[in-house]
Amino acid sequence: RMILGLTYSEFDNKIGPQLRFAYPCDILSKDIFESYSEYVIMSKPLCDKVITVFHKDMKFMNYSVAIENPKYHRNTLTFAFGLILHRESETEYYENALRKISYSFVHLETETEILFSNESKQQIPDILKILFEDLNSKMESFTYLDKN
Repeated sequence: RMILGLTYSEFDNKIGPQLRFAYPCDILSKDIFESYSEYVIMSKPLCDKVITVFHKDMKFMNYSVAIENPKYHRNTLTFAFGLILHRESETEYYENALRKISYSFVHLETETEILFSNESKQQIPDILKILFEDLNSKMESFTYLDKN
């Protein structure tokens, strides 16, 4: 397997960057996440860029996005999807996949509030699992999402 794991993180306005979901769920310990969390959710000037951090034999790639809308606390929803790879993995393909995943969720959030609604957000672990399995086996993924 090329991808070791996938993550979804959000910026919590009270406590900072938070790892909300990961697949596999034990791929990233709380301590490891906290040690590199400042590189997960980036400030607006560094959003929409792939940020890569190395830890031992792993490579963490994250892509932060900030959606501005008055309905969000402080008028912004900031989130990041991430990939965990072997340190030696080539990243070009994965950078493109990470961008596509993030852009897809920008559109989903705009249309359905999948990230704003706590109920809808509960689909993310299943989506991460599908992405993990598909990207590792077929190097592509097409996922059907229930509108609820």
